[in-house]
Amino acid sequence: QERPAGGSADASTHEDVAPPVGKAGASCVRSLDSAFQAAAVQNAEDTWGEAPGEAPEAAADMMREVMRTEERRAERARARVAVEVETAKSAEAFAAAEVAAEAAEATEAAEAAEAAEAAE
Repeated sequence: QERPAGGSADASTHEDVAPPVGKAGASCVRSLDSAFQAAAVQNAEDTWGEAPGEAPEAAADMMREVMRTEERRAERARARVAVEVETAKSAEAFAAAEVAAEAAEATEAAEAAEAAEAAE
């Protein structure tokens, strides 16, 4: 099937579709660029709740909140360590008292045995 020299509206070849050129093409590109930029701004506003220029401030706010959370975790960890140290000290004191009581009992038993031998 032959085509007319000027091409046809129902032609199915890629050659019939020309890219935009000249002033109209440049205008089309600028229009698309503006549309994409507007979409990017809207996306940033939807994501951050703010305009893109303000997004770094939102990121800084999030970072400060993360730092506060980490500081609270560190404080809780220090408190746990302090409790563990006090518990260990109490356990040490209890063990020392127990050893002293056992030593006193052993001394009393030895003295009682000596007294019994002396009485015989």
